[in-house]
Amino acid sequence: MQVTSRFSGHRLLLWLLCLLLLIISLTGCGNAAPEGSTSAGETAKGRFLEEELTLPEDITMVETIGRLSDGSLEMMALTGDGAERKLFSSKNNGGSWEEIALPKELDAANCPFTYAAAISADGKIFVNGGFGADGSSMENWLFAADGQGRKLDIPLKDTESSGDGSVGNFVSEGEFTEDGSLFALDLQQNIYRINGETGEVSGTAGTSDDARIFNASGNRLFYFSEGEIHVLRTDAEENGADSVLPDAVVEENTDNSYVQGDKTMVFDSDGDDIFYASHQGIYHYNTGGSVSEQMVNGELNSLGNPNTSFRKLFHINEDTFLLWAKDESDRDVLLKYAYSADASTVPDKELTVYALEDSSEIRQAISAFQKEHADIYVNLKIGRSGDNAVTADDALRTLNSDIMAGEGPDVIILDGMPVDNYIEKGLLMDISDVAEEIKKDSSLFENLCEVYKKDEKYYGLPSRFLLPFVEGEKQAVDAAGTVEGLASHIQSLAQNGNDNPVINLSAKTLLGYLFDADSAGWIDGAKVDQAGLQKFFEAAKTIYDADSDKENALDLETQGIANVGSSGTLDLFIGDIDVNLGTIGSDADLMAILSVNQQTKGKTFSYGLFNNQEQKIFIPYLSAGISSKSTHAEEAKAFIKTMFSEEVGSVSGNGLPVNRTAFEALMQQEEGASGAMAFSNEDGEMISLDMTVPTEEDVKALSGIIDSLDTAAVTDTVVREQIIEQGEAYLNGNQSLEDTVQTAMQKIQLYLSE
Repeated sequence: MQVTSRFSGHRLLLWLLCLLLLIISLTGCGNAAPEGSTSAGETAKGRFLEEELTLPEDITMVETIGRLSDGSLEMMALTGDGAERKLFSSKNNGGSWEEIALPKELDAANCPFTYAAAISADGKIFVNGGFGADGSSMENWLFAADGQGRKLDIPLKDTESSGDGSVGNFVSEGEFTEDGSLFALDLQQNIYRINGETGEVSGTAGTSDDARIFNASGNRLFYFSEGEIHVLRTDAEENGADSVLPDAVVEENTDNSYVQGDKTMVFDSDGDDIFYASHQGIYHYNTGGSVSEQMVNGELNSLGNPNTSFRKLFHINEDTFLLWAKDESDRDVLLKYAYSADASTVPDKELTVYALEDSSEIRQAISAFQKEHADIYVNLKIGRSGDNAVTADDALRTLNSDIMAGEGPDVIILDGMPVDNYIEKGLLMDISDVAEEIKKDSSLFENLCEVYKKDEKYYGLPSRFLLPFVEGEKQAVDAAGTVEGLASHIQSLAQNGNDNPVINLSAKTLLGYLFDADSAGWIDGAKVDQAGLQKFFEAAKTIYDADSDKENALDLETQGIANVGSSGTLDLFIGDIDVNLGTIGSDADLMAILSVNQQTKGKTFSYGLFNNQEQKIFIPYLSAGISSKSTHAEEAKAFIKTMFSEEVGSVSGNGLPVNRTAFEALMQQEEGASGAMAFSNEDGEMISLDMTVPTEEDVKALSGIIDSLDTAAVTDTVVREQIIEQGEAYLNGNQSLEDTVQTAMQKIQLYLSE
């Protein structure tokens, strides 16, 4: 790897220290020193530490930040709930800000909102936004540093309005390069090069259909296209030269999750040096090399939070980076990463967290914990990643062996595990003190906290949960008190000559939803009621056979807890199905359900819990316990407390928070929001759905349902997968009912008895 001399100094010293450790280890002198320490037990020093800088007061949304040629920062932002737009300047890298003059055309009264904005090195401002008192006139403007502005005429491709009245194309993002060129990205993913002095469009870049701007910095434009990161040179020597960053540089970051304002990577450049930030960290790459140097480890700060989105990276000097980002609450933050020679290269303590399946929710919790505990490194271990052929059964066998050998994790995410078995064998620590402390410090849905309580002791706590629900006309919701009742109702709908599928779910998806709602009625710890299991399969068969079009049935991922919440709600709204099954696991799920129920034509839809007899079912999610053999019990308890915090719980994701305050905050996030969703049905007819936010009454009604919940669904992944596997064979006619029940019973009992 080629690294310029500017990166020598303390990092060269650190490299020499690491080399010395390697030499010592190769000579075989005693036991190897722990990572991040010398053989003498001295901790290696030097790493970048994160600090969130204070932005000007009352900022609602940051629209753009630019770094000028004199090193100062300029920021344009909406303030006072969007009522005002202001321009700020910082002469000390974001340490403090002062308001400066804003072009009068950009006053919020003249331009209520922007779609794209950028500030150049010489103080120019580009804006695409809605102009006029109501923001209805979509325009592009370029302002000189003295505030003089001109309206730009950018001849965008495909600007025809769509059938629903929406505008077909506009500029969604803009970036300046060092030579003053402005690059604009439109909704159709075309990139235009604009003269920064005259405003004339001088050409296009990124001719691919999926070109997307990441960042412009120095004399380079970085954009994503067809799975690669392209670098367009704009300097005099290599004007227009286009290269592709090596795969080893971009690694796993070239995914397709990039959307405007929600970047997976951001770039800065200086001479031959390129810097980029991703969820893995901040990296340095020299254009003459083939690999990157990690400078900031994303696992130790906010970078590693999957809900953090990146906007712009600034390489200030060899010791300092600034990152403009959006945190998990969609709040604009300016993060400073400064090198500290005194900080341990690796945190002094290590806490191991184990989860059978990876999730953004556990990574968000880890990121929040790391910010508050800089002296602790959280090592996340995933049982099965999807990249290997490891089964849930195999992963759990390995985990059990590690625990018994005293080499297991500290915190165990209990989702998908045989928790009753772990409690019986003494593998989980009594965390009653943690439970009581959390309940004392936070307002919780306490009825949900009892799921792993045995003999008045808490062995685990769920931080999130999901609700199995049924959506449709009143008769369907009423029938969903049992799986058998729902099956009978769906059968009657099918027999009444309905042309559309009644429920339109694949065997696998249907069995997953039914299992969540019903399994607690016939599985109790290590005991399986055979008669109940048989009734379950019979009801599933009745529902599945009600629909004749099996080829077009919806096949969703139902492995573990990864159910797709309200995905069938739109099908119900269109009229493609009569009954919808799913889970409510987010504010978005509730919003979709309520919106559909309020706008149905000719039918009256509602939703309700999908119960099992008298049991009111919920699905515990992101549940945590502590290994009884952990040597970091206090740190593990602190981690569980973080999982229950309002900060972590109020982020929209998979699962509603058990923290009641976080739940209310989550639901209030959408207050005042509105919008519409337009789509076409099978006949090509355009259909529009107005999205409405939950009212206070809606939230109270859902809270009342949550307060009534009393039974946790079975979440053991191995049991769940066995039921689905055998059930698929039966529903598709490849196995008899008797063989299905017997095979399922044998495999489940064998697993539970181990």
